[in-house]
Amino acid sequence: VYVGEIIYKNISDFFIAKELKYELLLDFLQQEKITKIFLDASIKLQFNGIDYCDIFYFQKGILPHSWFFAKKLDLDYKQDLNLSEQKLYQVKEYFLTLKEDEKKVILDFLSQNNDDKYDLYKMLYYLINELYSFEHDGIFYQIIIDKEKMLIAQKHDKSFYPLRSFVYKPYLHELKSVRPFSFLMKILGLEYLGAMISHTKFYRLARKLFFNPKGFFEDLRAKKARN
Repeated sequence: VYVGEIIYKNISDFFIAKELKYELLLDFLQQEKITKIFLDASIKLQFNGIDYCDIFYFQKGILPHSWFFAKKLDLDYKQDLNLSEQKLYQVKEYFLTLKEDEKKVILDFLSQNNDDKYDLYKMLYYLINELYSFEHDGIFYQIIIDKEKMLIAQKHDKSFYPLRSFVYKPYLHELKSVRPFSFLMKILGLEYLGAMISHTKFYRLARKLFFNPKGFFEDLRAKKARN
């Protein structure tokens, strides 16, 4: 829980003639007595040596919709992890759902760091669960700052799985046991309409006329005789 005032300030407010004036920004921090600040990693070098406030830097992560928030942006992703089969499966599933260009960004990162042989899935697990924050449509559902987990929630969107995924097995079993016409009635919402019609007097009379015409006319003659 943070107790204090949160100030939102656009970095463009400290530009003069399209040039960032760091002195203006530093004066503002001291004047407002700001104790914590988040800065774009691209201007990190200009703030070395500041000791009157905590500075956290942020930059885009190598995973889709990910961000990296930390005091030091040196990415130490080599961790001695012993992943269970379930965790390994989850990470593999995540990687398979990525687009080809998204996969390329990750693989290029490994290659640029001369770590082609480093375990890809261990790195992904560490980034997803220990380092990166994630957002969806501009709303963060996971926030990790300097390896400290602030918010861990679920992304509110539709999940997509391969058709052969175990997720669909119960539904595939149901499809196999349902007749095509009945299934069509169900997905079109006609089952409910059919149930309503079946309870009407007209439907019952028409059904009797079709399946038992002799009984229908006998009932009709009996009704006329009573009247």
